[in-house]
Order: sequence, then structure tokens, then C-alpha cells
Amino acid sequence: MLFDEKELRSSFEENSEGLAPEEFLKEKCKALLNLWLNTGNDAFKQVGPYWEVLNPLLAKYAPDEYERYSNLVGGLDYVDKDVLSAYNYNDEILNFMAALAYMGMRQASMQSQNDVHLIELRGNEIPYIPNQRIDPDYYNGRG
Repeated sequence: MLFDEKELRSSFEENSEGLAPEEFLKEKCKALLNLWLNTGNDAFKQVGPYWEVLNPLLAKYAPDEYERYSNLVGGLDYVDKDVLSAYNYNDEILNFMAALAYMGMRQASMQSQNDVHLIELRGNEIPYIPNQRIDPDYYNGRG
């Protein structure tokens, strides 16, 4: 699910509190990781396929918190390049805002962070769990 770029940009402008994009990302990445540190080790799964674009932002803009959270969950180093390509806006702010929008949508529909995400990839709807390898059979409709 991709969100409209204009809506994401508008959401950033409404919520940036006058901060420059880099300062906004520093502040919000730290806040998000601190929330997750207090919430539990599976909290990152709430962002579904946007994990692939959010993960490097968290590492870049909140490295200390990211390291603590990564240690808590046992590592966050797996990257699914197909999911990354399909859900990447090629813009840090849009990627961050899309991850928050997706997380908010899931929370509004009362879905658990541990629920499997059904995502569109390579013309198939496949189950996806952040930081886990997708079974290649799903790519070919055999999963």
C-alpha cells in the first residue's frame, strides 16, 4: 500500500512544528525508538513493509537509541530488497511519514503488531513480517 506523496508531504508540514526535515527526523526517530524501547521488542513490526525504509532512518538519525533497540530485539539487520524497492519513496521525509501513516492505520483497525502484513509484491499478495525473509515460493504464487 502506497500513500499519496502530496498527503504525506502535507502531513509532514502540519506536524513539523517548523523544524527542518533533518531536525524533525532526529527528534521523531529518537522519540519513536524510545517509545518502542518502553513498549516491547516487537513494536517495530507495526510499520509493516515500511520497516524497510524506516530502519535505515532510525539508524542514521537516532544511532544510540537504535543500537539499544537492536540489542533488545536481537538484531535488525535483515533487509528485503524487493520490499524496500516497492515501498520506497526515495525521500526520507516521505518514507518516515508513510511508516507512521501505516502504523496509525494498523492501530486504528486494532491490528496487533504481531499480525502478519499482507502486502502486494511482484503482482502477488504475500504475507510479510518485518525483519524476516519472505519465502521465495510466495513470489511465484506457490506459497
